[in-house]
Amino acid sequence: MCQRHGTLKQFQLDSLLMAEAWWAGVAGAGGVDPGYLRSGRVQPLADAAAVATARARAAGAAAHWGRAALWEVVPATGAGWEPAAGSGFLLRDTLSARLSPRGGCAALAAAIRARGGEVVAEAGDAGLVVHATGAAGLEALSADLGRRLGGGVKGQAAVLRFDARQAPQVYAGGLHLVPHADGTVAVGSTSETTWVQDGADGQVEDLIARARAVMPALAAVTEVVERWAGCGHGRSAGNWCWGHGRGGRAITLPMAGSRSALAWRRARPRRWRICCWRGATGCRGLRPDRL
Repeated sequence: MCQRHGTLKQFQLDSLLMAEAWWAGVAGAGGVDPGYLRSGRVQPLADAAAVATARARAAGAAAHWGRAALWEVVPATGAGWEPAAGSGFLLRDTLSARLSPRGGCAALAAAIRARGGEVVAEAGDAGLVVHATGAAGLEALSADLGRRLGGGVKGQAAVLRFDARQAPQVYAGGLHLVPHADGTVAVGSTSETTWVQDGADGQVEDLIARARAVMPALAAVTEVVERWAGCGHGRSAGNWCWGHGRGGRAITLPMAGSRSALAWRRARPRRWRICCWRGATGCRGLRPDRL
């Protein structure tokens, strides 16, 4: 969002703007497509008040984004890949981008291997160690440090067979609809702090039904490629934690901000304020590009 712009927002903006060239470099290095496209995003505006708010924020976007991207209110046209908008207007931005999570990981692994690196499923600790073990790792670290750093959050999503690969992503009715390069559309997601089973359940069926209701183009889509459920880490005291623990081995846990976690290594900030587990003294001057 372009309102309340500050250091963190600028950091995210810088990274989003450099992402296209960065992922193109990854794809070129390893020959695997990460599914990246700066496709933009549209959101329906429900009423006149929503239209006024969106237009007011356009000034902030122009000031902070410059000519790099647009934030604009446009008339709804009734096109197939367009959500119903009660006001007759949509909010459109050209900053938002999509990336295939699996494709991105595969592209990174291919690029590492192309440069002589090795990617394996399991290995012992040696040299610099970075722990990225999700909710389970967060629970273990909380126990090690005697301080609650956050908890698990279950999310469910679905993948539908519908080819809109060049279309913008849509946020409507509390849902994200993301067209991907393989001719599918991802629909998500739930955010559950309590749950009975780890796998997909009835809530994912509700997601699919809601997606068909808010997006006319999906109303007749019957093929569900995948129903997915997973547990990630919820918000801690800070957006991310970088620091040292567990015998001095370096640990990174990008908490409650995966967009920014992906951004961090690309942006290579000269210096960033760190949320430390053991106090500030151990992290002063810590730079992600030196880890």
